[in-house]
Amino acid sequence: MQPTPNSTQEESLPDDSSSGYYGVGENDLEQFLGFDEAEIKEVLSAVSMKPFHSAAFKKGIRELRHALSVNLNNPPPPPPLTTSNSFSIHSTYLAANPSLPLDVIINHAKIYGKNSDRQLTSYEQAINQAAIELALSDPALMANRGTLFEKAKAKLLLEGYTYKRGQSRSKLNPNAPKPGIKSSRVNLRLKRNLHAAQNSENRNARISELEHKLQIKGTQYEAAQEHKRIKTTQGDTEGLDKVEIALEAIERERAEISKELATLKSKERKHRWYEQRKKVRMVETGFDETTATSVMEI
Repeated sequence: MQPTPNSTQEESLPDDSSSGYYGVGENDLEQFLGFDEAEIKEVLSAVSMKPFHSAAFKKGIRELRHALSVNLNNPPPPPPLTTSNSFSIHSTYLAANPSLPLDVIINHAKIYGKNSDRQLTSYEQAINQAAIELALSDPALMANRGTLFEKAKAKLLLEGYTYKRGQSRSKLNPNAPKPGIKSSRVNLRLKRNLHAAQNSENRNARISELEHKLQIKGTQYEAAQEHKRIKTTQGDTEGLDKVEIALEAIERERAEISKELATLKSKERKHRWYEQRKKVRMVETGFDETTATSVMEI
């Protein structure tokens, strides 16, 4: 038996909780399903809920989400088709999922911008719209965002979506890229990533080597300076000239090592910044780089 929001709340909250929370209706409580952890924490903090009660309430929300996800993976059979096809996707969704709120479906079906406030491109907005329509027709698709994303792209292709380049990527378009092109681009990006990782490893090894050399040169320079003081004290002009030449050579070597070291460290900083940007992009979109390659190249 699927737990209701009220039953889950009653099992999770302690007996001495405020009676106001027991009076929350299912429609009110289900709004929490669309909140992430930070939003739930902010709401509970605003109503001054005690820490123990807050933990119990969040546990109840998690259990309810789990129960709903199980229900999505085993959806009830669709209603029989009638002779009329005038009903909308919205009415079909309501008939098949009377207990699941519409705003929850819309929020969880979004592919882009779910965890970011950045301005979405027209393509990303179109993908979101297609994904929402698909999820309203079949909420079980939300259990696998990768499948939902692929179906949303296929939906745009079938509808003849026009890209900024002015060319439709419909299968009927003779100018559309061939499947092998996408695969080769993915492989090329993987090779570039592997090459970049290998370059980074080599750079770090060279940086360590140069830092060790620079340390040795510093020791040699200090020894030469001490030797110079001795020759100066002894009044050994010929020996002093030799020490001065040695100091100049050490200074040139230190300058060359420092220059190469600074260049390598700068390249490594740029590489790490780029890798961090890729991770942020993956978190925002919910897909790894290989899956989103075709989207990023648009």
